[in-house]
Amino acid sequence: EEWINSVPKHALLYEYFDWESPTFCHMPLLRNPDKSKLSKRKNPTSINYYQDMGYLPEALVNYLGMMGWSMPGGEEKFSLAEMEAAFDISRVSLGGPIFDIEKLDWLNGRYLREDLNDADFASRFVVWASKDDRLHKIIPLIKPRVERFSDVVGLASQFIDG
Repeated sequence: EEWINSVPKHALLYEYFDWESPTFCHMPLLRNPDKSKLSKRKNPTSINYYQDMGYLPEALVNYLGMMGWSMPGGEEKFSLAEMEAAFDISRVSLGGPIFDIEKLDWLNGRYLREDLNDADFASRFVVWASKDDRLHKIIPLIKPRVERFSDVVGLASQFIDG
């Protein structure tokens, strides 16, 4: 929405430099539940934030794909390849879609439960938990209370919340 006024300027730049101009299209801005514009100043908009919180990349891509667009059959869970195959610009909504973190949580949960076998789940969890020394930071806090490694899960759970 906020870039619509600058499209003529961008088109002129392509023309002046004798470059092949892309097809420009309008994509709606993401909105907060109160309909205000999603803003990096007051919302977590960095991909790193969602990665640090434990969201799967494929779930986030799926969710963002649903923002202002829908699959022809109304499916809510789909792969990037399925989205690419079904994408039609005419299905993009003009209204600003609402970024609903609860819906993202629901969708990410579906990916965790439905798409990852137990070994993949464990492997990806370990990678997530080990990032930025998450586990290393809590070891000094829980080690004095541990009598068996099986104690770690219960003690660590109060510290590992994303």
